[in-house]
Amino acid sequence: MTITIADWISIGQTIGVPSIVCAAAFFFIYKKEIWSQRERKEYMTREVDADDR
Repeated sequence: MTITIADWISIGQTIGVPSIVCAAAFFFIYKKEIWSQRERKEYMTREVDADDR
C-alpha cells in the first residue's frame, strides 16, 4: 500500500490546522510567561527602591 499525493494533502489538511492552533497556543503561553517574569522583575526593583527610601 502506497500513500498517494492526495492522501498526503488530506493528512496535511487534517493535521495542519490543529497543529497550527496548538503551536500558537504554546507560543502565547511562552510569551506570557516571559512578560510575567519581566513584570515581576520590574515590580521587585520598584519595591526595593521604595524600601530603601
